[in-house]
Amino acid sequence: MREIAHPEGLSACARFSGLTDLCDSFDARNANGSDMSHESALLDSAMESINRTFARRATSSLLSCRDGLLPTTSETPTSSDDMELVTWLVITGEKS
Repeated sequence: MREIAHPEGLSACARFSGLTDLCDSFDARNANGSDMSHESALLDSAMESINRTFARRATSSLLSCRDGLLPTTSETPTSSDDMELVTWLVITGEKS
């Protein structure tokens, strides 16, 4: 998975006092960004859902009318590398 967050951006969230605990919890869960396996798995799961939805809509478009077209390969998402993740929110069952 390519680098998504820069350390400068992560430290910026701690500037907001209400988010400090959330940032600390996030840092503790992923060893200060060195183990993003959980977040990567969530992103992969989201990509699978996007791909299924994309395929379903493409098929529906193709079958719904005579001039329906399938998207080109370059228009079809295939992996998380095809997406630019701006931000995310992960809700966990942790109690603070």
